[in-house]
Amino acid sequence: MNRRCPPFPHRALIYRGGAIATALLVSLASHAAPVSTSRHAPTTDAYPPAVAEHTPSSRIDLVTVTPAPFTDQCTPSQRHRGAPASNGEEKCGSGPDWDIAHLMELLAQNKGGHTTFTEKKYMSVLDTPLVSTGVLLYQAPDHLEKRTLTPKPESFVLNGDVVTIKRGKKKYILQLHDYPKIAVFTESIRGTLAGDRTALEQSYHLSLDGTPNRWLLTLSPTDSHITDIIQNILVHGEQGKVISIEIHQLDGDYSVMTIGNPTAP
Repeated sequence: MNRRCPPFPHRALIYRGGAIATALLVSLASHAAPVSTSRHAPTTDAYPPAVAEHTPSSRIDLVTVTPAPFTDQCTPSQRHRGAPASNGEEKCGSGPDWDIAHLMELLAQNKGGHTTFTEKKYMSVLDTPLVSTGVLLYQAPDHLEKRTLTPKPESFVLNGDVVTIKRGKKKYILQLHDYPKIAVFTESIRGTLAGDRTALEQSYHLSLDGTPNRWLLTLSPTDSHITDIIQNILVHGEQGKVISIEIHQLDGDYSVMTIGNPTAP
């Protein structure tokens, strides 16, 4: 018999979750009760057929892509005109055509892929960051997986509105609509990967800096479910590729996930 997951402290969950919504939902497992999978979406035991060859194993080489700190060399006027940046290396955008709409178009062209990640969580109570590594898999428009390999194996699968979590021998199945605070946070990641501006703007104010070759998308929360927890979410990228995601909390803690070069499914 299925058991409904009990309430849990949202603020503590986000504090422990770190850089990405998937990490938040993995943390949720410690507050939930195991349930049967017989009446729910597919479990994490099998990858979609198109990406079966990417099943994580100890032989996967983890690659860390660490972007240089973002420094905008362009004034708003320069970005609009496509003028040379102050560093003389590239133009400030692609003239008036480079804006959030065009970034979303580039992101929406990504139909899915498999890549590696390194995640660092910086907390005021710790002298050194918590580091984890693993594998990410995305299939447009709404399938997202995060499989952590180190320091401890655990997995998260988001398929539509159904979340499946595995930690050790335990499995948990959750419905996102039962947890609106977590749903809003999750959509910041999935909406960005999908290039879904409409979904993002339901809960965030969007601003774009940089150029097509090196851009920064800032998501500032407007949804009351998370405005008292999250200061902003910074997404760094190149063209249609996301290379890092930062989560900055109001209490000063933050986390950074760097993402390797994706391989198409």
